[in-house]
Amino acid sequence: MAENSTYIKRLLETKQCKGGDLTNANLSGSELSGAELGGAKLLFVNLNGANMSGANLSGANLCFANLVATDLSGVNLKGADAQGSNLFDAKLNGSNLSGIDLSFANLVSSDLSETNLSGANLSNVNLAGANLAGANLSGTNLNGANLGGSHLVGAKLLSADLNDARLVNADLSRANLSSSDFNSANLSHANLMHANLSNANLANTNLSNANLSNANLSGADLSHANLNNTNLTNAILIGVNLKGINLATVNLTNAKLDNAIDSYSETQPLIHTNNTSIPVHAF
Repeated sequence: MAENSTYIKRLLETKQCKGGDLTNANLSGSELSGAELGGAKLLFVNLNGANMSGANLSGANLCFANLVATDLSGVNLKGADAQGSNLFDAKLNGSNLSGIDLSFANLVSSDLSETNLSGANLSNVNLAGANLAGANLSGTNLNGANLGGSHLVGAKLLSADLNDARLVNADLSRANLSSSDFNSANLSHANLMHANLSNANLANTNLSNANLSNANLSGADLSHANLNNTNLTNAILIGVNLKGINLATVNLTNAKLDNAIDSYSETQPLIHTNNTSIPVHAF
């Protein structure tokens, strides 16, 4: 305990505590901008409302830390372990979180705009209402994550794992989702206007009432997806897999479905009308 107190005193006086043990420390409201905490042990630490902007926390252990409303803008959290941490309403904009483990963390209403989350583990994380505009989530694990109502405009999610993720009412307009895996994800009422979903796996996905107008879905797998009342106006659907799809309520105005594969394609080819390729059985 005395050793822990020594580390706390050093941090507050010098903002230098690289590799220090701050487990269970109460640092709520502290001014720690630019602090050096690389590799530090911050398990169960209380940093509620603290200013950590510009700090170095690379490789630090922040498991189950209280980071509610903490200013972490511009911080370096590369390779950190923050499993189960509480980052409700935290500011992480412009930060480097590449390779971080945030599984099961609470990031509701947090600001992650322009943040680098490439290769991070965000499985089962709660990102409801979070701002991820312009963020880099390429290669990120978002399996089972809750992104309901989140803001992902212009975000990069190339080859991201979004299996079973919840993205109801999420704004993914102009996002790059190329080659991402959305198998069994819920994207109902999501905004995917102008999004790049080329070669994405959308099998068994719920896209009911989603807006995919002007989206690029060339080469995507939409087999057995729910497209009830989905808007695909001007969408590019060249070479998509539409097996098991009911297109009766889909808006395909001016959509391009050349070489699309559907459950009837072997016996009933696609036909063209009003610049749109539509399966014969849809009429």
